[in-house]
Amino acid sequence: MTRSPAFSLSLALSLALLGASGAVHADIYKWVDANGVTNYTDNPDLAGGARVQMLKTSAAPAAGPSGTWQQREAEFQRRQQHKLMAPGYRARDEDGGGGAAAVVHRGGQPDTDATRCALARAVIDGTVRHVNGLPIDQHDRDVAANDIRAYCR
Repeated sequence: MTRSPAFSLSLALSLALLGASGAVHADIYKWVDANGVTNYTDNPDLAGGARVQMLKTSAAPAAGPSGTWQQREAEFQRRQQHKLMAPGYRARDEDGGGGAAAVVHRGGQPDTDATRCALARAVIDGTVRHVNGLPIDQHDRDVAANDIRAYCR
């Protein structure tokens, strides 16, 4: 049996739409027009006088977060660590605004080139640790080396 390109395109489009629908449910109708082309729609009135067949679809479960809550929590903590160690990160003051505390370094010192340089050198020397006790890793040393080039004069 040979299928026309229009049929193949219609079928592919219909399957893509059915797959992308997720938790949304709509009735899908199928009919063959006078030229023998199979059509799919959510509106059976478009078939004119052709015989319409309603297709059965099952709603896919809504996509939720993957993994256990412990895995999601561990991933969240990892992302938070990267955020805290990012060179441009500025802690907010306690009321959440961006006032004068926004220019204070995480250690309570003014955020200047000299303090950034000192922190980077301390990371390289191994004299500082993460506040959560995680060890300094290669990424931390790479960031510190970049900070030394940028802020130490």
